[in-house]
Amino acid sequence: STDRLSALWLVLMSLGLRRGEALALRWSDFDFGAKTVRLSRSLQLRRTDEPSGRGRFRGELVEEPPKTEGSIRTLALPPSLIDVLKQHRTRQKRERLAAVFWADPDLLFTTSAGTAIDPQNIYKAWHGLCDRAGVRRCRPHDLRHTAASFLLLQGADMRTVMDQLGHTRMATTSDLYT
Repeated sequence: STDRLSALWLVLMSLGLRRGEALALRWSDFDFGAKTVRLSRSLQLRRTDEPSGRGRFRGELVEEPPKTEGSIRTLALPPSLIDVLKQHRTRQKRERLAAVFWADPDLLFTTSAGTAIDPQNIYKAWHGLCDRAGVRRCRPHDLRHTAASFLLLQGADMRTVMDQLGHTRMATTSDLYT
């Protein structure tokens, strides 16, 4: 794919991750031998007290614990996603070798300088992809809902979907997906 973030879109849709969970992923979170990924953090944009000059405050990207205790989880990786991630790693290594500077070689999804991607920029990239594909714009978060719908269509029970999404209450999952 020519879309630099194609692996991100597939991770969101295959695993049902929250945007911040996906953007905080590191290569060291993956165990390709066991075909699993460990989720234990989320990348968030936090406001600072430093003015931006336009009447707003600057933000900084920070890694935080995930939304809930139940959001810390280990998920199985579908074989097709493993193939996509290996291709992504190869593409990223090429980018890193060509770059003058690369900030963090362990981050899975990065800017062209190897820094974390601002979660707000994911909207711009996703909407651009939707526009190029000629489809109605939706939110990147809707890929999370797609993942849950796919699980339910394949016969997964509500508990499995709840665990996959990192919900702590069955009611949250059932209210959204029934």
